[in-house]
Amino acid sequence: MQPDSWSDWDVRNRCVSVSLVVLLVAGALATPAAAAPSMYLSNANVQESTVLVGENATVTARVKNLGDESGGFTFEFKRNGSEFASQRVVVAADESVRVSQTVAFSSPGTYRISVNDRQAGLVDVQRATAAVQSTDDVQRTVEVRAGSVPTNEPYTLDFPDAANRSFAVETWTVQTGEASYTQQIVEYTDPAAATVAVPSGRSATVASVFTVDSTADVERATVRFSLNRSRLRAVGLEQSEVTVYHRNGSAWEPLETEIVEERVSSVVYEATATDFSTFAVGRIEPEFTVEDTSLGTSQVESGQRLVLEAVVRNNGSVAGDYEGAMVVDGERVNETTVSIPAESERTLRLSHDVDSAGTYEIALNDEDAGSIVITEGQVADDTSAATDTESTDSQSTPGETPATGDGPDIPLPAGVPATVMGIDTVYLAGGIGVALVVFFGLVLVLRRGGGGNDSGGFDQL
Repeated sequence: MQPDSWSDWDVRNRCVSVSLVVLLVAGALATPAAAAPSMYLSNANVQESTVLVGENATVTARVKNLGDESGGFTFEFKRNGSEFASQRVVVAADESVRVSQTVAFSSPGTYRISVNDRQAGLVDVQRATAAVQSTDDVQRTVEVRAGSVPTNEPYTLDFPDAANRSFAVETWTVQTGEASYTQQIVEYTDPAAATVAVPSGRSATVASVFTVDSTADVERATVRFSLNRSRLRAVGLEQSEVTVYHRNGSAWEPLETEIVEERVSSVVYEATATDFSTFAVGRIEPEFTVEDTSLGTSQVESGQRLVLEAVVRNNGSVAGDYEGAMVVDGERVNETTVSIPAESERTLRLSHDVDSAGTYEIALNDEDAGSIVITEGQVADDTSAATDTESTDSQSTPGETPATGDGPDIPLPAGVPATVMGIDTVYLAGGIGVALVVFFGLVLVLRRGGGGNDSGGFDQL
């Protein structure tokens, strides 16, 4: 066959025709594609980076429809690669939809959260957390939240680092009967900023204060804290003098405090408490004053007893033991110890026996209490009385005539009547005299009445 011979005009016409056909076919194919929905997962994130066991974390995600027609989209929420929830939404053309989904955790650990194939974030799940709520130059507030702590043993929390603070709690070990609770610990680097009155004056040196507020009934808690050496120098405390005191009403009670670590710039202490409110860190001592003294004497077998009574007051904010010594003529002769609560007073009594006359100077410790004069008569009378009392046990009562006549006559003191068988001797002698007069008078009468009659009268009598 002879091939056709095309002119240039025919070639151009045929090329234009083919091009139109191609454009028509491409347009027909492109029209349905442009009209379909086109979904794009724009973002996915988890709002909380740290939660407690049993608490929820919130996951959010957004999808945008880039197409010209509405369509459906399914959000698949995954935890460590395993789907835990899904949501189906319809998205209009050129619109976006945002969804949220919560997820809970039953055990501690680190979990990877994703939506479809997009990473949302990591969640650290803990039994308890401690986070700083507020801070400034004089205070720092740390909130402790527990979600699944043991109820029969202590649980220790590390506090956030507190660099460049003169006082900071580092660890907090708590034992309660509750698995979940909230506590707020406020650290005061300046004691004057505390909301309670802090002991001051010559008997108290406080370096810092912290308070504890809890929703749970705390059975026992151990606090470990650091105190800068510069702060110790500023308040004039040696590191061995630091004690933690718990506020109980208006008084402060010392807690057993020990040094657990010595660092270059700070000292770390530890103390355990069973009651919780406000705690002071430093040194608080009792402050004793003698309010009143009185002196007296009393008779004793060996002579005289010197008695010293004193009212002692504790003006300090902490209870203490007052050691009182009775000093007689410069010599400590007796001493006692009495425990006096804070802002209270007690009376103590001391005594000392003497057996000789003289003037005795009395003091309570270094405070002069006065003098007592003992006379010879006081000592002699006491000795005589004691001797007489002892002699009556083996001899007759003083003033009585001895029952036997063998011994020497015992003179009676003037004005003390003698008695025989309980009868006054004066009356007894008078009665005998009267009886004798009556007897002899009767004899005379009988003799005269008988005359010369030898057979009657007295002879007959």
